[in-house]
Amino acid sequence: MKGYKEVFIKNLNLNNPKVSVSGIIVGKEDGSLVLDDNFGVLQIEIESEFNIGDYVRVFGNLIEIEEKLILKGDFVQDLNKINKELHRKVKGLL
Repeated sequence: MKGYKEVFIKNLNLNNPKVSVSGIIVGKEDGSLVLDDNFGVLQIEIESEFNIGDYVRVFGNLIEIEEKLILKGDFVQDLNKINKELHRKVKGLL
């Protein structure tokens, strides 16, 4: 999506707050997800119908709360049907 920079969780910083991250949902509570991209784990504030184990990309704006980076999600894209390893390799080339 235009304006969002796709990054690995380990490379997140507040200098580029409008980002997208992709990974597997490893935790879920009301109003938030926890996403793991094999390089880090990130809490995302967003309502979603996706479940633990789903592979998704989340677009949003990075914020810092109590010295912790959190993504305020705008929307979630379903990536369950794509090849995760190939996607990760392509993302690493960008």
